Amino acid sequence: MEAKFDNKANILNARLLATHDNSPIYATKTNFTFRGRDITLLQDTNPALSTGSVTVGAIHWNDKIMEVNGQRKKVADLKEKRKDGFLNKVFRRARYWRWSAERREYEIKYTNDEWAATTLKSDGTSKINSIGRG
Repeated sequence: MEAKFDNKANILNARLLATHDNSPIYATKTNFTFRGRDITLLQDTNPALSTGSVTVGAIHWNDKIMEVNGQRKKVADLKEKRKDGFLNKVFRRARYWRWSAERREYEIKYTNDEWAATTLKSDGTSKINSIGRG
């Protein structure tokens, strides 16, 4: 599935839209304090058993923790920077994210003024498809 943010200038307060029909899938909402970002909520805009939106994830910026469906993990444990390839060594273009060893890995890149997330095969070598654009 491919999706895009409806607000490229501020993806922390935006909707994630399915590209095939522009229907909203998720929404991000960020609260700020005098020290900067406090929390960003990820809300499912079309939950199966509920009306309205349901919070399914959060980024706790000050604690550097991500939460998905109530399970919390340190951001440092989820992301990896690889120095493979000349461009990645010089510009650090790609980041790699994995929630746990048994889950798929994602490659996250920011190019041409948009974020793109791509799922990787289990061996980490080849991209399967693009799942998000913004």
